[in-house]
Amino acid sequence: MPLNTQTRSPLTLTVQQHANKPAASLLCDQAVLVDSDYTQSVEKDLIRVDSSGGDVDVTLLPGVQQYAYKPYKVQKIDAANTVTVLADAGDANGIEGNPSIALTGENEIAIVYWDPDFLVWRRAQPGGSAAVAGTDLKDLDQLGDYADDVAAAAGGVAIGRMYRTGSVLKARIT
Repeated sequence: MPLNTQTRSPLTLTVQQHANKPAASLLCDQAVLVDSDYTQSVEKDLIRVDSSGGDVDVTLLPGVQQYAYKPYKVQKIDAANTVTVLADAGDANGIEGNPSIALTGENEIAIVYWDPDFLVWRRAQPGGSAAVAGTDLKDLDQLGDYADDVAAAAGGVAIGRMYRTGSVLKARIT
């Protein structure tokens, strides 16, 4: 079976040339904005989801239809309700063993890619946004305060998740 790779043309613009050859380019994501349940398209790199009208499910196409190792981003753009990223029912291994990822914070993002070697969806950033809601860093004071990784583990902080020691931001790695 042939392996899908990124053979589509990206949206690019050459911004600088040297000796009549591109020296620098801008690369843009191909995006879509949705406000109701949506089935992913391999041609869209970024799915921006407005869930202000209710919960929204984003269903990933079966892995065998994906571009191998190509990251797909799903971003929840408001604070209301939940956006659920669902693996296709035929992908038995789901998203790293889970059937879905729930996005609950404003601007929270999940980046996933299909790993054809292990027939599983993987997160490009383990643990996602950790205990911080999306990219909103104003809530850092809500992170647990632990002396080290051992104390953070005892406090229920998962590997790859964030915690703090006083005013020092840390990620649990052991």
